Amino acid sequence: MRTQSERAVDLILELAALERAGCEHPARIGPTVFQKILFWTKLKLREQWSVPRLAYFRHNWGAYSRDLSDDVQQLRKAGHLAPAHFRLTPRGLQLAQHWRGLLDASHRDVFAALDATVDELSPLSAEEVKARTYALSAQAVGAKAKYGTLHGVPMGVALLLNTAVGAKRFGIEQDLVEDFMLDVQTTAKDIADLNKPGRSLTEAAFTAQFGGGETGP
Repeated sequence: MRTQSERAVDLILELAALERAGCEHPARIGPTVFQKILFWTKLKLREQWSVPRLAYFRHNWGAYSRDLSDDVQQLRKAGHLAPAHFRLTPRGLQLAQHWRGLLDASHRDVFAALDATVDELSPLSAEEVKARTYALSAQAVGAKAKYGTLHGVPMGVALLLNTAVGAKRFGIEQDLVEDFMLDVQTTAKDIADLNKPGRSLTEAAFTAQFGGGETGP
């Protein structure tokens, strides 16, 4: 199970991937391609970085992450991702740009690998991306060599479970993690409410997370 910090980093990378896909590859991507973008990013980075922290398993789509599906649901629920497809809303785009801007300089190779993967896979169809992923060797995805390729790996087997010894962790301070988690729960409506006299963004985000009920006698 991911820690709060690990989930925050995963969400930031997912937002960055969606921003890149929307800006550089306007054609819509679906859940299969988006799942594979993060999977291939993890595959490319696992020798140097222990990100993303998404847990992947052999599934009907070849490689599937329930963590990623949960993150997508959270982004949709908060209004950062359009209901019917994988395009960021204006609020989601604002989040993606702000948080990548804060962290890009110290994690440039992580974001470069993510961008390269988005550029490589976004123009492809779901079937093309699945075929490319199924063709990976079993060893490359952390499974036993006897299975040959990912296509031969049994359902339910964990993939990319281990990273290289000494792989770097994504450096983000706890106060930034807490700021991000509050920020990602702040909707466009909350921001519109800031027009009300005397209300701050922190108050709007707090209400989004905990509700607006009475807190005192």
